[in-house]
Amino acid sequence: MFNLSEYLNHSMEQAASMSLRLSLESGKERNFILQAVGCQRKAAEKRRLSEEAGEHVPLFLIASIASECNLFCTGCYARANRACGDLRDQSGDGEMLPMAGISRSIASDLPASRWAGIFREAADLGIGIVILAGGEPLTRPDVLEAAAGVPELIFPVFTNGTMIGDNEISFFDENRHIIPVISLEGTQKETDERRGAGVYDLVRGKMDVLHRKHILFGVSATVTSSNMDLVTSPAFIHDLRQAGCRLLFFIEYTPVDRKTASLTLDDTQRARLSEIISDLRKTETEMIFSSFPGDEAETQGCLAAGRGFFHISPTGCAEPCPVSPFSDMNVRDASLREVLRSPFFRSLREDGFLSSEHEGGCLLIEKEKEVREKLASAKNEWNRCSVIRKWCRSESACCRQAHQPFSQKKVRIFRDPALFFFSDRQKSL
Repeated sequence: MFNLSEYLNHSMEQAASMSLRLSLESGKERNFILQAVGCQRKAAEKRRLSEEAGEHVPLFLIASIASECNLFCTGCYARANRACGDLRDQSGDGEMLPMAGISRSIASDLPASRWAGIFREAADLGIGIVILAGGEPLTRPDVLEAAAGVPELIFPVFTNGTMIGDNEISFFDENRHIIPVISLEGTQKETDERRGAGVYDLVRGKMDVLHRKHILFGVSATVTSSNMDLVTSPAFIHDLRQAGCRLLFFIEYTPVDRKTASLTLDDTQRARLSEIISDLRKTETEMIFSSFPGDEAETQGCLAAGRGFFHISPTGCAEPCPVSPFSDMNVRDASLREVLRSPFFRSLREDGFLSSEHEGGCLLIEKEKEVREKLASAKNEWNRCSVIRKWCRSESACCRQAHQPFSQKKVRIFRDPALFFFSDRQKSL
């Protein structure tokens, strides 16, 4: 019988062993890998003990720590879901704003102190890897400092790379568990077409500096039906390896606009991508290859909603996945353990929904109607509790479209999701 926890733990062990083999050229890097291997094994043991106790803890947390970005990439899911603000000038000419323009704070974003608590909770639960995303995560140096204080976790930082300067280089050098992962779309042509003129040359320069400093870094490539052959080609892989890249993430394009649905991989392309990655892992021994959302046939379904990962938005919404912005809880007023027990997440995980048949691509987007129905059912579960009938859950649910944080109705959920109470702060409402 397939055991997802064992599968993910084994995959992590393989990645750790390969990382150790690749870290010989840098003492700092090798020390980090040795420490990380030990920490990841301890995290795996915590997850195993939780599993025995009847509670599943995922290996990954995706934390979108920033709602600001200095680029305006075509097809960006964060902007499409209104999770990312617009720091670009209003002329629509596609130019990046000066870096000094990234000083505006977003009042509704989680403070660094709460992110620090989330990272600590994640480590205590046995989550091993926290992916930092955005927006552009480098607009939140305060949250990166919070991540630096939890060295038992690994923090891949998915960044557009344009904001990496001397201070960021020094930060990554001193905090090896925080790993920059720079986004490319292929060569200069593909990258500049999607991300803006001059971006490719700029970030390749940043990669050169990271390589000279012997800092472990990776690249993420969005894979579409039009660029798949390019980003999986031997020439592209060789070029990245020569540039010092040791991690390559293939991110399958998920359409947030039906007009771009043609860019989604079909079943044949998806199967071929899986085969290519499998071959690369055998032949390209100096690099580690990963994919998202990965081979659902191998993992027997989608890994969202805490099955393999879950997502925290910049405002604290606990969501199944970054591309599925639906939530019934917010980490402003709930712990990660409580989030994983939420009625909404449970309904997605426990009735086989995440393993159900679909045409391909993203199940949560394809079956958005069913996801909305499950969210409505979860709200009804909250409303059935007499103590909460004073307030309609549908009004207080954290809904990104309405920009209404859950903190306005301070409710906590315990092991039995039918038992709630209001904090003392609720008395003021």
